Amino acid sequence: VLDLCNVIAGPTIGTMLARFGAKVTKVDSPRPTYSPEITVLYGLAANAGKRSVLLDVSPAEAAGRAAFEALVARVDVVVYNGTSDALERLGITPAELHRMNPNVVLSRFDAYGGPNEGKGERADHISYDDNLQAALGIMERFGGGLGRVEEHAHV
Repeated sequence: VLDLCNVIAGPTIGTMLARFGAKVTKVDSPRPTYSPEITVLYGLAANAGKRSVLLDVSPAEAAGRAAFEALVARVDVVVYNGTSDALERLGITPAELHRMNPNVVLSRFDAYGGPNEGKGERADHISYDDNLQAALGIMERFGGGLGRVEEHAHV
């Protein structure tokens, strides 16, 4: 399994697969999206049982892209929990993944569905837990009363 996931739900899926015996390789960007403190703490918790590699997989980075293609050629599944637009900006489309490995399965998941999947008006929205709680009215219902929404850490 090649894990391209970020933020809670995605890394949890990869960790569960690793606990069930899958060989999971987590691909991270060499430019982390979190502060170093959060990256280390979160990475230890969310990526337990996985191998890890730092790769710049953008088309402009030939060495990183070649290493990524070699990884895709050896896996059965690629998991990803971001928008399809973000993958497309990196030149990673289902067709491109199948060019690298005709048998690979892309498991992409989010709350609203991808923009090409006809899932409605929010299909291109990012869907982190906080966004979903707000969209469903959970924050308003349980946010502390008087219409005040409280912040809750997810680390």
